[in-house]
Amino acid sequence: KATKMLISTCKDNLKGVKGITSRYRMTNKPAPSSASDYVDTILNPLRAFLGRYESSLNNFFPRGVWDIEIIKEVNISFTLYLKSVIETVKNMDSTLQRRARNTQKGGLSDSEKIMMQLKLDVKAYKTSISALNIDLGKVDNVSMLDVVE
Repeated sequence: KATKMLISTCKDNLKGVKGITSRYRMTNKPAPSSASDYVDTILNPLRAFLGRYESSLNNFFPRGVWDIEIIKEVNISFTLYLKSVIETVKNMDSTLQRRARNTQKGGLSDSEKIMMQLKLDVKAYKTSISALNIDLGKVDNVSMLDVVE
């Protein structure tokens, strides 16, 4: 039950991905230089749980088993959100090109900024997984997140 609850709570924190498109589309904001704020919150429920119960859990579940399963489930949802944003960006670009409004001179396009933000977010998320002392190599679906490459 705790695992399902942690998965669900972590997944709820992924909703911030949806706001990236509106943050950059037609806003003239500068290119991103750091990860979005929501990234730090994704694994907060797992971090808090481990902080409180890790010593007790070690007697029953070895680290790197149940926590990796939580990460895997969160990765699947994160990847779906990323794919959705990428698809939205592609559709908007297609529409803008048809209307010939995407005529920015110099600099990065809104779509490029969105993609940069997604890359920064994925990189920061992977770092937060590693900060939990979880070897990314043991999370067999972590490569799914590279959909933004």
